[in-house]
Amino acid sequence: MLFESILERIIIAAFYCLLGFILGRAGGRFLFVILHEAEVDKRLRISSSRWSLEKSSASFFKWCVYFATILLILNSFGLAVYAVLILILVSISVLVFSVFFSLRNIVPNILAGLKIFRDHSFPVGSKVVFGKTKGIIAKLDLLEAKVRTVDGDLLIVPNYYLLKNAKMSRVVRQH
Repeated sequence: MLFESILERIIIAAFYCLLGFILGRAGGRFLFVILHEAEVDKRLRISSSRWSLEKSSASFFKWCVYFATILLILNSFGLAVYAVLILILVSISVLVFSVFFSLRNIVPNILAGLKIFRDHSFPVGSKVVFGKTKGIIAKLDLLEAKVRTVDGDLLIVPNYYLLKNAKMSRVVRQH
């Protein structure tokens, strides 16, 4: 009787695990496709190649489904209360770490962007030199600058790097 009960719980847990994995992956992918088709990143003008609201939202949804699946599995073994407390603490820790880790590059670029805008350090059309690269500032936003090189290439330069490494030679008037 005890063996049958444990076996039944293991089978239910395996079913929940499989179902949660499938729903998490499919639901995350579906959400990404919907957000990508709606061009959310473009509409919000998120041009960073490192971070995407579309990908982050899909990943967050997927992990929420995985989290719910783990709770269902633990509940099938009667461990839900303790598991919820442990999973909440682990989730909060992972969330805080993730936010901190993702903001470590964004915050310096935003602060550098604010300084560039405030001081008019690199107005659009100014010639800049950083390292062996020469170009003209084509576009400037809060996180990055687009620099058109003398060869015609368009470089995306983080504002922090631009502020620390670039030298402005002169401003070119645009017509």
